[in-house]
Amino acid sequence: MGKFTSAVASALKSYFETGDKPTQAQFGEWIDAILAGIQEHGHVATGGAGTGTGDAGRIAYSGLILPSTFRIVSPTNAPYSTIQAAINAASSDDILLIGPGTYTENVTISKNLTLLGLGRVATPKWASGGVVINGTISCNGYSAFLSHLQVTNTISLQNGLFTLDHITMEIGAGTPVLGLDIQASAKVNVLNSHFSCDADYEGVATAIQISGSGAYAYLNNCYVRAGAEDGTARALYYAYGYNAYIRNCTFEDAQVICNTNGAQISYSLIRGGLVIAATKTAAIWHCGLTEAISGSGSNLIDTPYNVVDADL
Repeated sequence: MGKFTSAVASALKSYFETGDKPTQAQFGEWIDAILAGIQEHGHVATGGAGTGTGDAGRIAYSGLILPSTFRIVSPTNAPYSTIQAAINAASSDDILLIGPGTYTENVTISKNLTLLGLGRVATPKWASGGVVINGTISCNGYSAFLSHLQVTNTISLQNGLFTLDHITMEIGAGTPVLGLDIQASAKVNVLNSHFSCDADYEGVATAIQISGSGAYAYLNNCYVRAGAEDGTARALYYAYGYNAYIRNCTFEDAQVICNTNGAQISYSLIRGGLVIAATKTAAIWHCGLTEAISGSGSNLIDTPYNVVDADL
């Protein structure tokens, strides 16, 4: 599997700045390097199977069977200047390679796709030089892999399989403010990501909400915070769903609220309070809490209480 060499980086930079297309060999090395990064996190970017022989519309790189179509997106110089235009032109299982820049649009994913940002994203803090989507992302009834994107408004997912990796969200004003909304029958993995949402004065801010029948969420290595001066701030609001597994995460400035059964939180730091609603049960293992658990629900707990910080 290829690596991002300086030659590949130079070819990519030239392509997005001047429109000089990489050679076929460079393009193959580029894609191999991207897929190597995906495989390191245990994800599969696309569906499909076979050996490459007789698989119409598919080509093989390094033994992997991939869609033959990659959609190149760039705000200044590419076949597609908007993400939505590339989605509309794409076929199911295509990969959108999104060049650095700001895309002011609301994105609706209407088929099974992979969206890969090719810019710089630093988790947990916002970074310059990346792919910024100045709008919402929504998907209903399809599956998607989203990676290395910075988003300034709600991501809404339902009725599909989703992986979000290295997503950075910053919402600085409004009411109500909702970051990641996991709705009915959405099965969502969220990895290595940062969510920060602030509402206007006396407003409501929710960074991550799980709110649909059959919804499933797995969070690992994420930073999540919400703020609302004299209002309501919820870092994680587990309102309704099937299961929520949370590991190695930090929740800042706002409460984690378990309003239904099935929450399992381990090796995480909760700085804004944990609420377990009446008649509900949550499992809390090896977590650091800045205050005692509230609410009248029950919990299976093995955790330190009233800590300012934790060695996680």
